[in-house]
Formats: sequence, structure tokens, C-alpha cells
Amino acid sequence: MPAQHIESPEEVRISHALAIQTVGIHAALMAASLAVWRSELPGRWALLAVLVVAQGLWLDRIHIAAHEAIHRKLYPAHPRLNDRIGTALLLPVAAPFSAGSGAAFTFLSTWRRQERSTAWNGSRVPAEEVRK
Repeated sequence: MPAQHIESPEEVRISHALAIQTVGIHAALMAASLAVWRSELPGRWALLAVLVVAQGLWLDRIHIAAHEAIHRKLYPAHPRLNDRIGTALLLPVAAPFSAGSGAAFTFLSTWRRQERSTAWNGSRVPAEEVRK
């Protein structure tokens, strides 16, 4: 049986901050975009363009946080919480969490079983080069 990971209070604080900040800023960008869209401000299209680009760039942050959850690193001591938050983070991009999680574990377990002289791209590398 694998050892249970015990999260330190600092790790939990960082995980909470990452999840809350990611969702909060995304919600603020969405609300600001909607408010500008409905407003009658002069030059609103330029402001809306900036907000839409910012929202698109923020999707990268969402992916980073969800990627941590896919690898079970967001809340390692709480697998269900980790999976639920990971699923919620991937909703804006309509990506299934279970598919990413399964693919990540399949890839990593396959790679770990390979000879250490195999590079990430599958090409052969002399074993002494890998160990440097």
C-alpha cells in the first residue's frame, strides 16, 4: 500500500490560493467583458477586445491549475477534492478531466517502464548520456 501524502498547512494554503485566484480572476474577466458588451461606452469595442484577449490568455492559467490536478498534485491528500476541482477548472474549455487524467497516467507509467536509454521522443540515446 502506498504511503499517504500528508499536506503541510503551507501546501494547502498554496493550493487554495491557486484555485481561488484562478477561478476568481476568470470570473472577474467574464463579468467585465459582459458589462462592457452591454454598456454604451464610446470605444467599448477596443476595451472589449482587450478583455477578450486577457480572458484567452487566462485560459493558460486555468490549464496550469487543472494540469496540477490531473497529476494529483493540487490536493494530493484528498483525491476526490482534487478531481472535483480539476473537473471544475476544465469546464471553461470543455475538456474532460477524466480523459486528461487517464492519459497522463498511461503516458507516465509507460515512460517509466521504458529503458532509461530511451528519450522522451522515442529515439535511442546511449545510456551513459542519460545518466550524466
